Amino acid sequence: MVRHWFKKPRVIVVTWLVVALLLAVACGTAAQPETAGQPPTPAESQAQQPAAPAESQAQQPAVPVAEATATPVPAAATAKLDRVVMAVAPLGYDTNYSYMTTISGLLDKRPALEWLLGIDRNTGQYIPELAESWEMAPNGQDWTIKLRKEVQFHDGFGEFTAKDVKHSLFLLVQPISQASGISAWREVTGVEEGDTEAIVTQKVEEMVEIVDDYTVIIHARQVQPEFEFFMSHQRNMPMESKARWDAVGGHEGYGQKIVGTGPFKFAERIEGVHVLHEAVEDHWRVTPDFKEFEFRWVPEPATAWPLC
Repeated sequence: MVRHWFKKPRVIVVTWLVVALLLAVACGTAAQPETAGQPPTPAESQAQQPAAPAESQAQQPAVPVAEATATPVPAAATAKLDRVVMAVAPLGYDTNYSYMTTISGLLDKRPALEWLLGIDRNTGQYIPELAESWEMAPNGQDWTIKLRKEVQFHDGFGEFTAKDVKHSLFLLVQPISQASGISAWREVTGVEEGDTEAIVTQKVEEMVEIVDDYTVIIHARQVQPEFEFFMSHQRNMPMESKARWDAVGGHEGYGQKIVGTGPFKFAERIEGVHVLHEAVEDHWRVTPDFKEFEFRWVPEPATAWPLC
């Protein structure tokens, strides 16, 4: 039966013609959807209307194109963000103490703190921050640093001056400090493990010479041509307030909050939950574009992404 059917060429040709016709009809229907019941477009309406006499068209006043086609555009909203939330894996030590954590543990403190030197994000070069200028002596050990004037600590703890540079170094090398890189700092200062607080205070006193309120000379115990690295936020010596240390009675009260000179002011820490900072208006370096900045502790990476 099949062999007999294939022997008839006329049947084969007719069959393929019918199939081709059906495909053409189907494709035409899909490419040109039915438009019955839809109103004609403005171009179609105009094409269907009879043309007006030339005399009538000449008598109609001309309409300026801009006036006929212009559509008022609403002004774009310029509202600022109220709070930016950064989801972060919990740090090893959830604390306000800058000298009781690793360098990476300073992440949640950096909005409130500043360093002597900054780093240009585009070039990687050291740039002035709380130090306006710095110079190494020919011996490679003594560094003269000129400080920025009229920079205020948060919470009314006064102006940043040379005494705060000395205090910040003391915080880092004091006997109870658990800061990472402490061995490198002890080499610079000559502080040895087992030194009492009185001995550490004396060695820091000898190392940081206060020329005036805005000039200090740091006398390293060894040649330190890379001391710029130590003064920047790549290391862990942010500038903190000596006046506050004295006001709260030293270490015990110092961890209640973070007080610095940064563009954000510490608001609260809820251990295991978040750290919240508030923007400082008219900050000397930069005023933030949003009112609050929050570090939220989220241990699961999959959960952290939606917060960003």
